[in-house]
Amino acid sequence: MTRLQAQDLTVDIAKTRILSNVSTEFVSGQLTGLIGPNGAGKSTLIRTLCNLLKPISGSVHLDGKAVSSYRRKDLARRLSYLPQGHIMHWPLEVERLVALGRLPHLGPMQSAGPDDQAVIDKVMARTEVEALRRRTADTLSGGERARVMLARALASETEVLLVDEPVASLDPYHQLHVMELLKGLARDGRLVVCVLHDLSLAARFCDHLILMRDGGLLAQGPTEEVLSEDNLNHAFSVRPLRGQHEEQSFVLPWARMPAHTNPHS
Repeated sequence: MTRLQAQDLTVDIAKTRILSNVSTEFVSGQLTGLIGPNGAGKSTLIRTLCNLLKPISGSVHLDGKAVSSYRRKDLARRLSYLPQGHIMHWPLEVERLVALGRLPHLGPMQSAGPDDQAVIDKVMARTEVEALRRRTADTLSGGERARVMLARALASETEVLLVDEPVASLDPYHQLHVMELLKGLARDGRLVVCVLHDLSLAARFCDHLILMRDGGLLAQGPTEEVLSEDNLNHAFSVRPLRGQHEEQSFVLPWARMPAHTNPHS
């Protein structure tokens, strides 16, 4: 079993405290969602987990070894990260962009071989971007770019996948498709962590949730427990609507709380 552990993480950015003494653990075989209001520290936590931000105190360990002690290429073979925003600096063809995900598995000056091409073709099919193969990245819509960048992350075939708001720019069909794909990866034994704002998708697809607010953890555990009315009131200042369809529970943010009961006021 793969384990990614954060212990007492405290992170400052531009002299501002973003995370305060955050401790949590992620394990393979389940899809974990990171949820919380804007500015809660979700993206900072996920960037610290993959060693892109250095905590002022605390540590992150992957299977007992500090991620800060890994060589960059060795960590890239085990952990892949998909940031939000999908900024592309060069007008590469989509297939070449996806192929960049194979770089951690190639030696210096080594070109992708038939096995690498098979992986590239597979992940492009899974993310439904084969028809974009010869398009250049600068001609894609926001949703198309999001799916291409997910394909690049999947091409690394790492055991740990950290994704930050992967459905933010997608239409409803592709939101469901991406969440089904991430759930399937977790079911296949990967360790998958996903930052989400859509509580209905979190409720439906995530096995485990971590609810953040003000740089700390408000709740963590099984999805249904974390999405309690008290937690949602406290974290988001909203009243949820709950229901069940096809033997699955759903949660919708339904109304803002009145000003006199709003914990943010």
